[in-house]
Amino acid sequence: MARTCGELADDIRQILFDPTGIRWDNDEIMKWINLARKEICKYKPDLFVKTKTVILVAGTKQSLPSSAIRIVKVVRNMGTTGTSPGRSITLTDLKILENLPGWHAHDPSSVVLHWTFDDRSPKSFYIFPPQPATGQGYVEIIYIDSPGNLTISQELDIDVTYESDILNYVLGMCYRKDADFAGNDKRSQGHLNDFYRSMGSREQLEMIDDPNIRSAAGPRSLITREGK
Repeated sequence: MARTCGELADDIRQILFDPTGIRWDNDEIMKWINLARKEICKYKPDLFVKTKTVILVAGTKQSLPSSAIRIVKVVRNMGTTGTSPGRSITLTDLKILENLPGWHAHDPSSVVLHWTFDDRSPKSFYIFPPQPATGQGYVEIIYIDSPGNLTISQELDIDVTYESDILNYVLGMCYRKDADFAGNDKRSQGHLNDFYRSMGSREQLEMIDDPNIRSAAGPRSLITREGK
């Protein structure tokens, strides 16, 4: 069971010799906990993955929910009511679609066959064939969501193995507040260095363990002129 932010805040204040929150109250501790989660998201965005069924709009270009950072995958069709799992949707290269003149104006269908994206526009994606003007379909998508702000009574929303990273980040920011006191500037830098060192180490370790990197060949998807 995940611990609450309040339990972590208690641990942090014990280290700071401020158990009653005279110097660092709940609001300040929570500010740094939430900022730590946002910083972790830069290095480990997969910790904030969400799966959601969304209704599509007419045409080929689709937008992610407002809080999304970027698309991960368009998984499958969910019918015109959003409750009927259907055909899976394959990823295709945008360049392949661009070789098909008029693909944005192709005969529309509520059933999506393929999806693609442009790295320069991470909060949107494209589908083929286009959605009709009425009776659009739903699809299931996976995306990276922005970490929202937690409150002191809520449970931490990331794996427990990241608690020490959050602790280091918060301690670094708290000691920075009192950097004029002897030793606190060094303590602040030490904790923040430990935080960023841990983030870098996790990235390297996961690259080694990533089966897609170790695999000699990965799956490909191609689109035909008939869209099949």
